Amino acid sequence: MKTLIERGMLFGGLKRIDEPHLVERYNRALNALHLPSTTLTSFHVDAAGYSPEVAAELGESYLDPRGVNRLFIILSPEQRRKPIIRTSFSADLTVYRRFLDANARAIETLTLHDAVFGEMENLVLDVTCPADIVGFRTVNFEVHTPSGMLEAAKALEGLVTRFETEPESWRDTALMESIVEGARKCGDIRRNGIVPTATRFEWPDLYHTTHLGGAYVIRYEDGVILFGDPERLVPVPKDTTVYSVGDAAKVLFTLDESRLLESLNVDWLLGSQVFEHRIAMVTADLLLSAGVPFDPHAVLDEKRCPRLVHQHHDALLKVDARFRALTQARALAVNGGDLEGFVSRLPAEHQLMLRRALPDVEDVWEVNRFLAEFTRFDPVTTFIVNKPLFYDLYARSDEARRAFAAEAVTTVYLPMADRRHRNKSEVKARFFGIHQ
Repeated sequence: MKTLIERGMLFGGLKRIDEPHLVERYNRALNALHLPSTTLTSFHVDAAGYSPEVAAELGESYLDPRGVNRLFIILSPEQRRKPIIRTSFSADLTVYRRFLDANARAIETLTLHDAVFGEMENLVLDVTCPADIVGFRTVNFEVHTPSGMLEAAKALEGLVTRFETEPESWRDTALMESIVEGARKCGDIRRNGIVPTATRFEWPDLYHTTHLGGAYVIRYEDGVILFGDPERLVPVPKDTTVYSVGDAAKVLFTLDESRLLESLNVDWLLGSQVFEHRIAMVTADLLLSAGVPFDPHAVLDEKRCPRLVHQHHDALLKVDARFRALTQARALAVNGGDLEGFVSRLPAEHQLMLRRALPDVEDVWEVNRFLAEFTRFDPVTTFIVNKPLFYDLYARSDEARRAFAAEAVTTVYLPMADRRHRNKSEVKARFFGIHQ
């Protein structure tokens, strides 16, 4: 994975922690979570305070020991813009960012002088069966500070409420003294807003979990559909249907019926150059599988790729069903032919190559993550929407395939640092219609 780290494709975009007072706060939060201190004086953290360097010292799952009820440490509001690099539930980041956004003022104030730590609690203590991954619908954030500042502020809130609601409270000298003492420590909590006001959030209805061999969960009012390994997703909970994650026909039907997929969009396929990109990725995949040496930059160059395709068309490319589906669909789209009719006759796994999530649905990232299961030949798309799958495929690939994957992602999605952020936004908008 050294190549990925050097190219900023692994552990990239994290917040560096190297100031002594922040390291001290991090250790105090670790100790409050009953974890040992780190001996490091410099490390990086993600949105939830997870550090790959600290993980090498304390254990990979030190903030997510059971893969449920995740722990978090916040040292700075800047963590809001960072990714979560290790999680057992894909929806963790969605819910966690909602918590950060809803309590931005409190977190900003508290982290001026302290760390904030706690637990994302969903009442499931351990995952042993499918019911454990579909049963919870809300997450409650237990929030604390190592210094006890937040706890004192919450206690002061209770005292102020008593004073304001109990008719004879002004006669209670002990109560008045406690309020004054609390105000000395916490300030005017009615004005400084240091107590998080939103700590309970709804859990999304579509998400992925790494538990039980990995599964996608789609929840409805009257039931649940699980896509994963049917042999491991047992016993099947009541009102739950289980399909194989590789059952493209069921995936296509379910996502379409749930109104999560955009209808076949010719303007997008042509205007975004998705046709050309996917053809290039299939071409590279076939050349790599055949052991044919090629220049990765030729595949990634829109002017040079057609020559490479022509060179290997008869001997290698035209016999591949994915290649034929993509090239024939592109020809129909360009010439105004019956693209919809043609695509409807393709196998479901090939239809999924030409679809994307509706850009305005709440679960847009989760749907595109699911679709990436059927475009594994495309390392760029996989890296953008399903990094865990990308890293898994990368780890199991030979050196030639690894080199191409790294080059493709760097060239298309992560160019030179001075325009990296802008390019990432442009690619997300072009490929997925997502402007964020």
